[in-house]
Amino acid sequence: MNALFRPYRALLAFAVFLMMSSVAVTALAEPVCYRLPFPNPNLGDGFGSRKGRSNPHRGVDFPQPQGKAIPAVADGVVANIAFNGCLGNNIVIRHADGVFSGYSHMVTRTPLQIGQSVTAGQTIGYVGRTGTCATGPHLHLSMGPTATSFAAGAVFDPYAYIVSHKECSCDRSGGGLTFSCDGPNPGKTCVSVNEPEDKAGWADNFLCSDANLGLEFSAAGPIKGKRCTYVSDAAEPHAGWANNYICVDQEAPVALSWSSGGPIKGKDCVNWNEPGDAAGSWQDNYLCVDPKLDFVQDIFTFSADGAQSATQSCVSVGDPDDPNGWKDNFFCSTKDIGMQYSFAGPIAGMRCTNTAEPGEHNPEVWADNYLCLPEDSSYYFQWSAAGPIEGQACIRWYEPGDPKGSWEDDYVCVTYAGSSSALNPLSADPEGGGDVLEQEEDLDLADFDQGGCSTARSTNSSSHTFSKSKSPASGGVLVVALGVLASVVVRRKRSR
Repeated sequence: MNALFRPYRALLAFAVFLMMSSVAVTALAEPVCYRLPFPNPNLGDGFGSRKGRSNPHRGVDFPQPQGKAIPAVADGVVANIAFNGCLGNNIVIRHADGVFSGYSHMVTRTPLQIGQSVTAGQTIGYVGRTGTCATGPHLHLSMGPTATSFAAGAVFDPYAYIVSHKECSCDRSGGGLTFSCDGPNPGKTCVSVNEPEDKAGWADNFLCSDANLGLEFSAAGPIKGKRCTYVSDAAEPHAGWANNYICVDQEAPVALSWSSGGPIKGKDCVNWNEPGDAAGSWQDNYLCVDPKLDFVQDIFTFSADGAQSATQSCVSVGDPDDPNGWKDNFFCSTKDIGMQYSFAGPIAGMRCTNTAEPGEHNPEVWADNYLCLPEDSSYYFQWSAAGPIEGQACIRWYEPGDPKGSWEDDYVCVTYAGSSSALNPLSADPEGGGDVLEQEEDLDLADFDQGGCSTARSTNSSSHTFSKSKSPASGGVLVVALGVLASVVVRRKRSR
């Protein structure tokens, strides 16, 4: 027989290879989306480690407090429930790709039954330290090709396998935001969106942003001083979600809205869903994003959608040579304070402030842009390309259509010469009379440097041209000092 089949051995081997390949393809036909159970694998004593062991470590440990809920790493079916002398209480889940994940040292036997289906993130047990091999509460996670691999037989590195099989990640993106149900995204600004009273897998959920929007999540109502959007689902049975809000800074360049009935038409939306939540009610919940087009501070408004009402005094601030949406940008004031804007350098006879962004993709276009005021104006502008200046009233200068990453931290900041406090520089009414007018009579603030800016005389005018401050905080100090000096002048005048 051996002689008869010897010529066909190679053919038989090839046929066996094809059959095994077919089985493998069948096993992998349904993609499996894996996730780490917790974000803190102890890789220093990881898979294969011999630290304090006579045999190599057959899994990866995740230190967690006693009683912490253990989530399934992927959808699957309970394949084995056992107690092992070394590993304690254990549950094994079979996944659609033929891989079995084992969870050991659980505090008690799992309440699930063999054959029961589970979803990724669903609680399948609780962290403990049962078994003689446990030195403290932790999850010992193992992965292998059989239901008994956790205790004996072939195993492979669960951390490496999960990380390399996250192509079905539950991360969902839209409008510059990403909702992640398996931890924060590297390189992004992320905030935990966990409702602490809901134990259905929300602990590793994060909302991440490409830009710094001042994101904060509250499970106890709106956050004072921020713009907050209510986050809830009417079908969610857990009462803990009754007072949850996602918030952004007042000057954040986005406006958020919430929908429990799918994405809002015409808006960029991101799906807000924890797949392990047993209620199954979050699948049609979305956080939607619109660009914020108007930024208001006291009497001033920066508008990215056209001039404000006829009652406001507005100047166009969109350089005509920049094609990225600036043509409908205006800077407005509720009072006519003589503002003008120039695309061709400082205006003769006016006090002008350069409004350039050094990171702009066409910096030469904005190099000669200036926002100007009459020389005798009581208002003083200072430009910042590094966020608002402390102690000044600052208005965001932002065009959402411009390439991302250049104009996100630009502000024009304002102080008023008649204010004695840099902390509320626009609180004094320039037309209110009283001490303010007396200070103006006795003190000519045009002779002083403003806000830490260098004062340079223009060759064709007597106006000051202010450059960007190297020390923004110094502006507040100078205004305070000027306010004190003005107060001294007023007191002397009254004592005469």
